[in-house]
Amino acid sequence: MLGQYDAGLKEIPIEKVIGSVNRYYDFDDAFLPRQTHTRGRWENIDKAFLCDVTLPPVKVYEIGSFYFVKDGNHHVAVAKEKGQKFIDTNMIIIEVPYKIDEDFNINSLILKKELAKFYEQTNLANLHPSVHIK
Repeated sequence: MLGQYDAGLKEIPIEKVIGSVNRYYDFDDAFLPRQTHTRGRWENIDKAFLCDVTLPPVKVYEIGSFYFVKDGNHHVAVAKEKGQKFIDTNMIIIEVPYKIDEDFNINSLILKKELAKFYEQTNLANLHPSVHIK
């Protein structure tokens, strides 16, 4: 990782929210809950949405041109379900020296960071450029 910094309050396109931090198992690819035990939370946010209640910004990490929810997963789920185009966020930008696409998994960031550290410590890329470790 190159670094991270707080970018403050930002409005982002909701279609660029592609994952969740530590809650990836709770939401599917469409950002709908995979289980029923949090249904009440989803319904409360849906009611607030229908009543035009302003919800607090969700907390996201920006990595490349995509976003991962740190806090506010149900808010994002309801907004996506309702067809909302943009959402307010408190954003932390994480700079990485890797290409990020829709298939990126935030957990793979940890693996990539460890791989980069391994290559740096062993100098393997310079000693044996044809060798690639996964």
